[in-house]
Amino acid sequence: MKSSCLLGLLTLMLFSFTGINAVERVNNTQSSNSVHTALQSFPETITRDIDATQHFRPFPELTVHRNTSLQKATTPVLAEFSRDAYGKAKITRCWLNLDEMWDYRTREFNFNFQVGVDKYKDIKEKHRETWNSEVESPVHFYDYLNAFSTHSEEIMLTIRRYERDILDGKLPVSKEDYKMIFKTGL
Repeated sequence: MKSSCLLGLLTLMLFSFTGINAVERVNNTQSSNSVHTALQSFPETITRDIDATQHFRPFPELTVHRNTSLQKATTPVLAEFSRDAYGKAKITRCWLNLDEMWDYRTREFNFNFQVGVDKYKDIKEKHRETWNSEVESPVHFYDYLNAFSTHSEEIMLTIRRYERDILDGKLPVSKEDYKMIFKTGL
Protein backbone atom coordinates (compact mmCIF):
# COMPACT_ATOMS: atom_id res chain seq x y z
CA MET A 1 0.00 0.00 0.00
CA LYS A 2 2.71 2.47 1.03
CA SER A 3 4.86 1.71 -2.02
CA SER A 4 1.92 2.16 -4.41
CA CYS A 5 1.06 5.52 -2.78
CA LEU A 6 4.69 6.57 -3.04
CA LEU A 7 4.83 5.47 -6.67
CA GLY A 8 1.64 7.41 -7.41
CA LEU A 9 3.05 10.51 -5.76
CA LEU A 10 6.32 10.23 -7.68
CA THR A 11 4.41 9.72 -10.92
CA LEU A 12 2.33 12.83 -10.22
CA MET A 13 5.43 14.85 -9.38
CA LEU A 14 7.27 13.73 -12.52
CA PHE A 15 4.28 14.57 -14.71
CA SER A 16 3.85 17.96 -13.07
CA PHE A 17 7.49 18.88 -13.46
CA THR A 18 7.54 17.72 -17.07
CA GLY A 19 4.45 19.80 -17.86
CA ILE A 20 5.97 22.90 -16.25
CA ASN A 21 9.18 22.50 -18.22
CA ALA A 22 7.21 22.16 -21.43
CA VAL A 23 5.30 25.38 -20.74
CA GLU A 24 8.51 27.23 -19.85
CA ARG A 25 10.21 26.08 -23.06
CA VAL A 26 7.19 26.94 -25.19
CA ASN A 27 6.64 30.34 -23.57
CA ASN A 28 9.95 31.38 -25.10
CA THR A 29 8.35 31.12 -28.57
CA GLN A 30 5.95 33.64 -30.02
CA SER A 31 3.26 31.34 -31.44
CA SER A 32 0.29 30.14 -29.38
CA ASN A 33 -0.05 27.19 -31.79
CA SER A 34 3.38 25.97 -30.70
CA VAL A 35 2.17 25.84 -27.07
CA HIS A 36 -0.69 23.55 -28.02
CA THR A 37 1.57 21.38 -30.20
CA ALA A 38 4.28 21.08 -27.53
CA LEU A 39 1.85 20.09 -24.79
CA GLN A 40 0.20 17.48 -27.01
CA SER A 41 3.57 15.78 -27.57
CA PHE A 42 3.85 14.79 -23.89
CA PRO A 43 2.19 11.56 -22.77
CA GLU A 44 -0.83 11.78 -20.47
CA THR A 45 0.92 9.72 -17.81
CA ILE A 46 4.47 8.76 -17.07
CA THR A 47 5.18 5.48 -15.32
CA ARG A 48 8.36 4.77 -13.37
CA ASP A 49 9.36 1.65 -11.48
CA ILE A 50 11.23 2.42 -8.28
CA ASP A 51 13.10 -0.23 -6.33
CA ALA A 52 12.89 0.99 -2.74
CA THR A 53 15.44 -1.61 -1.63
CA GLN A 54 18.19 0.21 -3.53
CA HIS A 55 19.60 3.55 -2.40
CA PHE A 56 22.23 5.87 -3.79
CA ARG A 57 23.35 7.50 -0.54
CA PRO A 58 22.54 7.26 3.13
CA PHE A 59 19.66 9.38 4.29
CA PRO A 60 21.00 12.64 5.77
CA GLU A 61 21.01 12.94 9.54
CA LEU A 62 18.46 15.73 9.88
CA THR A 63 18.54 16.02 13.66
CA VAL A 64 22.07 17.41 13.70
CA HIS A 65 20.79 20.88 12.77
CA ARG A 66 18.56 22.78 15.18
CA ASN A 67 16.70 26.05 15.08
CA THR A 68 15.71 28.09 18.11
CA SER A 69 13.31 30.98 18.56
CA LEU A 70 13.26 34.27 20.37
CA GLN A 71 9.62 34.90 19.49
CA LYS A 72 8.54 32.16 21.86
CA ALA A 73 11.86 31.90 23.69
CA THR A 74 12.80 28.43 24.74
CA THR A 75 14.02 27.84 28.25
CA PRO A 76 17.67 26.85 28.57
CA VAL A 77 16.71 23.37 29.81
CA LEU A 78 15.30 22.60 26.34
CA ALA A 79 18.82 22.65 24.90
CA GLU A 80 19.88 19.94 27.35
CA PHE A 81 16.69 17.94 26.72
CA SER A 82 17.28 18.16 22.97
CA ARG A 83 20.87 16.95 23.37
CA ASP A 84 19.76 14.03 25.52
CA ALA A 85 16.97 13.05 23.11
CA TYR A 86 18.76 13.55 19.76
CA GLY A 87 22.46 13.93 20.52
CA LYS A 88 24.67 16.99 20.37
CA ALA A 89 23.78 19.24 17.44
CA LYS A 90 26.43 20.01 14.88
CA ILE A 91 24.98 23.50 14.39
CA THR A 92 22.21 25.43 16.10
CA ARG A 93 20.73 28.64 14.78
CA CYS A 94 20.30 31.26 17.47
CA TRP A 95 18.90 34.76 17.07
CA LEU A 96 19.94 38.24 18.14
CA ASN A 97 17.30 40.95 17.86
CA LEU A 98 19.19 44.22 17.68
CA ASP A 99 16.24 46.27 18.89
CA GLU A 100 16.20 44.27 22.10
CA MET A 101 19.94 44.74 22.64
CA TRP A 102 20.15 48.44 21.69
CA ASP A 103 17.53 51.09 22.40
CA TYR A 104 17.58 53.88 19.81
CA ARG A 105 15.99 56.32 22.29
CA THR A 106 18.74 56.05 24.92
CA ARG A 107 21.43 54.83 22.49
CA GLU A 108 22.49 52.35 25.16
CA PHE A 109 23.28 48.65 24.93
CA ASN A 110 21.91 45.97 27.19
CA PHE A 111 23.77 42.83 26.14
CA ASN A 112 21.99 40.51 28.57
CA PHE A 113 18.47 41.71 27.87
CA GLN A 114 15.33 39.89 28.97
CA VAL A 115 13.98 38.19 25.85
CA GLY A 116 10.68 39.32 24.38
CA VAL A 117 10.09 42.54 26.30
CA ASP A 118 8.25 44.84 23.87
CA LYS A 119 9.56 48.26 24.83
CA TYR A 120 8.33 49.78 21.53
CA LYS A 121 4.62 48.84 21.62
CA ASP A 122 3.49 52.47 21.97
CA ILE A 123 5.81 53.90 19.31
CA LYS A 124 3.92 54.00 16.02
CA GLU A 125 7.02 54.95 14.00
CA LYS A 126 8.82 51.73 15.01
CA HIS A 127 8.19 48.92 12.53
CA ARG A 128 6.49 46.02 14.34
CA GLU A 129 8.70 43.33 12.75
CA THR A 130 7.60 40.17 14.60
CA TRP A 131 6.67 41.89 17.86
CA ASN A 132 3.01 41.00 17.53
CA SER A 133 3.89 37.31 17.86
CA GLU A 134 6.57 37.67 20.56
CA VAL A 135 5.98 36.37 24.06
CA GLU A 136 7.77 37.95 26.99
CA SER A 137 10.08 35.45 28.62
CA PRO A 138 11.94 35.25 31.93
CA VAL A 139 14.98 34.08 29.96
CA HIS A 140 17.90 36.47 29.49
CA PHE A 141 19.93 36.51 26.28
CA TYR A 142 23.19 35.19 27.77
CA ASP A 143 21.35 32.24 29.36
CA TYR A 144 19.67 31.45 26.03
CA LEU A 145 22.90 31.68 24.05
CA ASN A 146 24.96 29.80 26.63
CA ALA A 147 22.48 26.92 26.84
CA PHE A 148 22.46 26.27 23.11
CA SER A 149 26.17 26.89 22.52
CA THR A 150 27.01 24.40 25.30
CA HIS A 151 24.96 21.67 23.62
CA SER A 152 26.01 22.34 20.02
CA GLU A 153 29.30 22.10 18.18
CA GLU A 154 28.69 25.42 16.43
CA ILE A 155 26.27 28.33 16.61
CA MET A 156 24.93 30.23 13.64
CA LEU A 157 23.95 33.64 14.99
CA THR A 158 21.19 35.21 12.93
CA ILE A 159 21.12 38.96 13.51
CA ARG A 160 18.03 40.96 12.65
CA ARG A 161 15.89 44.04 13.29
CA TYR A 162 16.26 47.76 12.63
CA GLU A 163 16.74 47.11 8.87
CA ARG A 164 13.19 48.17 8.04
CA ASP A 165 13.34 51.13 10.42
CA ILE A 166 16.43 52.46 8.67
CA LEU A 167 14.90 51.99 5.22
CA ASP A 168 11.63 53.66 6.31
CA GLY A 169 13.56 56.59 7.81
CA LYS A 170 11.02 57.08 10.60
CA LEU A 171 13.47 56.59 13.48
CA PRO A 172 16.67 58.50 14.25
CA VAL A 173 18.81 55.48 13.32
CA SER A 174 21.27 55.84 10.44
CA LYS A 175 23.08 53.26 8.35
CA GLU A 176 26.23 54.14 10.28
CA ASP A 177 24.35 53.47 13.53
CA TYR A 178 23.25 50.10 12.13
CA LYS A 179 26.82 49.14 11.24
CA MET A 180 27.95 50.04 14.75
CA ILE A 181 25.03 48.17 16.39
CA PHE A 182 25.57 45.11 14.21
CA LYS A 183 29.32 45.02 14.81
CA THR A 184 28.90 45.49 18.56
CA GLY A 185 26.24 42.80 18.72
CA LEU A 186 28.40 40.38 16.82
